[in-house]
Amino acid sequence: MQREGKPDSQLIFPTSKNDQVGRLLKYQVGIGLNSNFPDHDKVLFSFQMNFDLDGKQKSIVITESINPRNVKTGQGQIVDRAVTVKNIPQGYRLVFLKPNAKTTLGSPRITVAQSNKWIKSSKVIQRQNVQYLMRPKRDNNKSQVDFIIYYDANLEPPILPIKSVPVVPLPVEKVTSLPGYEGIRLPIDRSIMPTAMTFTSKGKLAFTSLKGNVYIAEDTNGDGVQDKLILFEEGLASPYGILADGDDLIVCHKPEILRLSDTNGDGRADKRTVIATGWGYTNNYHDWTCGLVRDHKKNLYFSLGSDYSQSKRHISRQRWRGKVIQLAPDGTMTPIAHAFRYPTGVAMDAKERLFVSDQQGVQNCFNEINYVQKGKYYGVWSREDQRLKPQPPEEKPAIQVPHDWTRSVNGLFFLPLKKTGKENSPFAGNGIGCEYTNKFLIRYTTEEVRGVLQGATYAFSRRDAGTGDDNFYGPLCGAVAPNGDIYIGSIADSGWSGGQNNGRITRLRANGKIPNGIKEINVTKDGFKISLTQPVEKKAAMQIDGYSLSGYRRVWQGDYATPDSGRHKVIVQSVDVAADGMSLQLHVTGLKEGYLYEVSCGKIGTKSQPTLFPATGYYTLHKLPKK
Repeated sequence: MQREGKPDSQLIFPTSKNDQVGRLLKYQVGIGLNSNFPDHDKVLFSFQMNFDLDGKQKSIVITESINPRNVKTGQGQIVDRAVTVKNIPQGYRLVFLKPNAKTTLGSPRITVAQSNKWIKSSKVIQRQNVQYLMRPKRDNNKSQVDFIIYYDANLEPPILPIKSVPVVPLPVEKVTSLPGYEGIRLPIDRSIMPTAMTFTSKGKLAFTSLKGNVYIAEDTNGDGVQDKLILFEEGLASPYGILADGDDLIVCHKPEILRLSDTNGDGRADKRTVIATGWGYTNNYHDWTCGLVRDHKKNLYFSLGSDYSQSKRHISRQRWRGKVIQLAPDGTMTPIAHAFRYPTGVAMDAKERLFVSDQQGVQNCFNEINYVQKGKYYGVWSREDQRLKPQPPEEKPAIQVPHDWTRSVNGLFFLPLKKTGKENSPFAGNGIGCEYTNKFLIRYTTEEVRGVLQGATYAFSRRDAGTGDDNFYGPLCGAVAPNGDIYIGSIADSGWSGGQNNGRITRLRANGKIPNGIKEINVTKDGFKISLTQPVEKKAAMQIDGYSLSGYRRVWQGDYATPDSGRHKVIVQSVDVAADGMSLQLHVTGLKEGYLYEVSCGKIGTKSQPTLFPATGYYTLHKLPKK
């Protein structure tokens, strides 16, 4: 920018805000000036740039359309760049600089329309490697300028032959590690690495891949099994969140949250609108942006991986790391919870309570399922949080998930409260967590005791089922289809477990054969109440030696890993069995607040199934009920 009448030495360059001189607003393909050229080679994008003018921050909006011309072979490549700049303040002019090129190919020429012209720049500007500049003309009293730049070079792109690779159909494989469900592995490309899932307004499975793509899975032969992937978008930076919004998909990747739209109905995203950006990020592997969930007020929620261990990270790249962010419908972003490590799982229950998973390591002595409360800090201090003096008190996770039973709980989602298909699950409304390293699914329940949310975790699928074959590959994300089917995305990542950077998607369909096992554990004044999925054999259930209870905790000592401490046995004094055999009241001594309790049942089932599944639950006891 340049104030009217001022010399070139007083040019005003864009100012940096949050280490950015502007913000991308949207970009779109299929928009062009020349309808004879293929749509996929036309690009329109719009962005905002910030200037400090008269001591105030002013923003101008720039829209550019890049349009290749339809030229004959041998005439080279010509591109039109149509530019519109809005919100230019009165008394200022836009200045467009033409830098010198150190090297050139094909005798490039950059020209402008006849109404504008390149002007040789002053020596002051030439010292910044700019030989020419242009001051686009505008009509009187208008805050907008329009101009076109032509790019021409004597280059002919080579036409390379395309070798077709035969597609070998994949079989539909069974997955049998989740009792009560019939599992199949979708016969789709296994180079995918699913990171987040949702279902479109038409009920189709859509998911993001760690490799930067967004896919929609389709059933091509009507057998009810998705067997084809449609590439909806590509080139994103490690996307870790997706949400359907009408006919659009909202996706979060490292630098921003995008709305992806298919405006011409060809099955590909051709319009991208940036709806949120501005947090600090780098190409660090852990700089994920994860989510997304939405409440009834249409607020979106997402999370950012922490930079706690990156001591050399520049301060301009630290903004909001390790936080959960609320994105309001008007675009306002507010950090609402802080000091997480790597909160990769974000889920909201039927009461619109927000939960995030977090990973064991440093101050996180366990894997965690955290109940997100506004203004709370959860213990792993980001570079930004480390500057707080004094440091706020640490909020404990609602659920501490045992380690090494689990090593990396990532994606979270909730089973629906209402029946959506043929299933009649006793676990309606329960949370599900994806345990990557040990390759199984956990289930969790919560309750409020004396104003504190706490609860228990249980095995949902069998932990000892091995790798692949009839089990999951590293579960990372999941979602529930409109008909009640559960979909689990798994990956084998070279950075986490020496995998081959591929993945699988498993569909789980309830078959009505849920085994008898622990449904939920609740703390009582003098012990635990265990609710079951089916009745038990009362005589066996009343034997106190049929139960094993112990407690322990972990107190961080400054290292990455923390050993167990304070382990103690809990003595079962007596057991009351409900008249219907569907619940047990364990009367015990030795419970202590601040401990994690392992509660196991022996062979108390019926003759047809004496051993329960699950037979063990892990209860995080922050508060005991008042006696």
